[in-house]
This record gives sequence, structure tokens and C-alpha cells, in this order.
Amino acid sequence: NSELGLRWQPTPDARLEVALFDMDFENQIVAASLAGGAGAGMTNAGRTRHRGLEVGGEIEGESRIGAGRGGETLLRPYARLAYTWLPVARYEGERYSAIPGFGAVGVTGNRLPYAAEQQGTLTIGLRLPRGVAAQIEANYTGSLYTDDLNTVAISADGQRGRIDSHLLWNATLQWSPSETTTLFASVKNITDRLYIADLSRGILPGAPRQLAFGVEHRFR
Repeated sequence: NSELGLRWQPTPDARLEVALFDMDFENQIVAASLAGGAGAGMTNAGRTRHRGLEVGGEIEGESRIGAGRGGETLLRPYARLAYTWLPVARYEGERYSAIPGFGAVGVTGNRLPYAAEQQGTLTIGLRLPRGVAAQIEANYTGSLYTDDLNTVAISADGQRGRIDSHLLWNATLQWSPSETTTLFASVKNITDRLYIADLSRGILPGAPRQLAFGVEHRFR
């Protein structure tokens, strides 16, 4: 693993990290599907090569509004960014397809399954007085192949093909009435976008819009 990076913190409330990376695996074990999670199938991808760029950063500001009888209100807006560009994620060495019926087809140089070229998350939030905070988040996943043949059209059984890119929006609102208690409400996939998340077991759609409410209390 080789990495060359830069970290820059121009102010106490701002930072930026940029890293170029190159990873050379002999026997990489990878998830057989994007769905992942407990019990997900794993597979040996053999020798692989990964090269790309990672960017991360955050900035937080401070603004005071109002100076009347009620006093000033302190607002703290912030933004966070995490982005990965992976132009190279390929099979190396002598490699043949693991798909039944295509065992004689060489896939050396093909892109690894479920390795999106681009992934990124942008979060914009605002901290208010009295422990109130709100944020909105955009999650982007680029298009990706789901088999070692890099098939584009989805097969008749729905287990091979290319998954298109998708952008999901999430939002969270929280309130901390004390130092030990926090109440929150969140919405994932705000627009209820229908998208494909996995093809390893047939066409599996991504999670629909979800609402969550909760309370967290920390005992001293």
C-alpha cells in the first residue's frame, strides 16, 4: 500500500485532507454484493490493483444575529465533504471468469464487481442555541459493474449487469435539552427514490424512504 497525502488546517474550524493511494493485493477477499452486511457472501478476487484519490474536509462558521432586547442568537453553520475517485480497480495477472459457462473467458484488466468509480457524501448543517441542530446530507454512488465480465445490460435472471449511479438525500434534526439527553428525528432517502442496490441474488431495490425517531441518554 502506497499513499501520498496532504493535510491542511488553515484555521481551527477548517481542515482539508487529500490523498493519492495505490493498493496491490495478492488475494483480495471482497464482498460478493454491494448490499454487504452480516452474512454477506464473500469471494476471492485474486490479485487486484486499486488506484485513486480521496478528499475529505470540513468547515464550521459562526454568525450572530439580532441585538435587541432578546440578545444575540449564535448560529454555527458547518459543512463536511468525503469523496473517493477510484479510476483503477481491476483484476491483475492471469484471471478467468467465475461465471458458470464463461470459465474460459479471460477477465484480466476488467473492473472489479461493485467497485464504483466515484462515491461521495456532502453534509450541510446548522447548530442553533439550546442544543438544537439540523443537517441535510447527499450521498452519491457512481455506476458499477456487478460481475467480472463487466456486463452492461442486466441479464434475464437479474443477477448480472451494470447498476446505474444514484443520489440519495437524508436529513436529521436533533435537540439536546441537557448534557446527557438527546432527542432526534431522521429521514433517509427523502425523495423515496427507487434504485437498484444489488444484483447478486436478483434485482434487489435499495431501501425506500425511512423515518426514525429516538432518544439517547448518557448516564454519568
